[in-house]
Amino acid sequence: MKIIYDNETDNIYAKFTYDPVIESEEKNNGTIVDYNEKGDIVAVEVLKKCMIKKVEGFGVLCFVAKQ
Repeated sequence: MKIIYDNETDNIYAKFTYDPVIESEEKNNGTIVDYNEKGDIVAVEVLKKCMIKKVEGFGVLCFVAKQ
């Protein structure tokens, strides 16, 4: 899995497989789901609704959808 956060656009993209994207569908306001040729989810992108937050004690970052 690969997660990319674009600080300039405030978008997050999570890619789950290396399969090529055949179709994309906007599920709701600002969430796009990418599918492979079998209809399986390949990736999800959340547009302009993310923030990065450090989890205390773990030293990792979490991506949290803004309300």
